[in-house]
Amino acid sequence: KQWYQRRVAITAGGPKLCRIKKELHKLFRDEGLKISVDIMANTVNFLDVTFNLSEKSFKPYRKPNDTPMYINRLSNHPPSITNNIPKAVEKRLNSTSSSAEKFNDAIKPYQQALNDSGYKENLTYDHNNNSAPKKPSRKRRRNITWWNPPYNNTVSTDIGRRFLALISKHFPKEHKLHKIINGNTINLS
Repeated sequence: KQWYQRRVAITAGGPKLCRIKKELHKLFRDEGLKISVDIMANTVNFLDVTFNLSEKSFKPYRKPNDTPMYINRLSNHPPSITNNIPKAVEKRLNSTSSSAEKFNDAIKPYQQALNDSGYKENLTYDHNNNSAPKKPSRKRRRNITWWNPPYNNTVSTDIGRRFLALISKHFPKEHKLHKIINGNTINLS
């Protein structure tokens, strides 16, 4: 079994780096491991982003033979899943693009995959999407148990309402477990 760990480090150049590279290769070889060290590289592909250090820019990266695929819009998945796929793709491409030009250069295969899967939404660049996420305000968390019923398009019964009715019926206020099993501590996802 092979195991890969990816890391990127950016340091100032110089002859000292060549010595460090040789020492790293020897250290890993002694342990029966392999390491790849590229020095003086201006572009780095890391996970799904290409960093260009000389231009101080970044753009989405895909492996050469990778073809993106998404679940079909008409598949038997909850609407909350199928409706959010184009938004999620757009958000990811925005977050891995440093400019509208980089975004537009990268969207063609993703837009094609969305179209092939039945989505009509067009991917657009949003420069505000690159900003740092807002820190959420602290809220008191209740101990809530989430129930995720299986989803199927053909089921017309309101399973959620029936489930919560069963909770109310079998755990009334007088029941010793009502404090931890009631309509406020059990939610549906």
